[in-house]
Amino acid sequence: MSGERTRSVLVVDDEAAVCDSLAEFLADFGYECATAASAEEAITRFEPHPFDAVIVDLRLPGMSGEALIAALHRRRPETAFLIHTGAPGYQPSAELQTIGIGADQVFMKPQRDLQAFDRALRALLSKREP
Repeated sequence: MSGERTRSVLVVDDEAAVCDSLAEFLADFGYECATAASAEEAITRFEPHPFDAVIVDLRLPGMSGEALIAALHRRRPETAFLIHTGAPGYQPSAELQTIGIGADQVFMKPQRDLQAFDRALRALLSKREP
């Protein structure tokens, strides 16, 4: 991402191996990455450091991934979101569609082409350039 400011990404997944490997992969592409194992931890991390993008697993302990996305969107509407889920055939709810999350922002587990995350993040973040 040379010549551009470093973009920050929060990866939220209760599966540590998935969370850490995706964050490490994205760091190799120049993103500043952090991780959270729950929605509540993600909110705590987001408060002092609003991330440019958040990649969210839907099935989290406690608050669901959809509820997390809605909560973070209310705090900072310009944040980009990607969904990383193992739920077959998942389609974003009406609430998520209202805030602009479409099927092209949903990635199924296991995601074999991790570069797809980089491509999707670049496309979403370029739309949010000041």
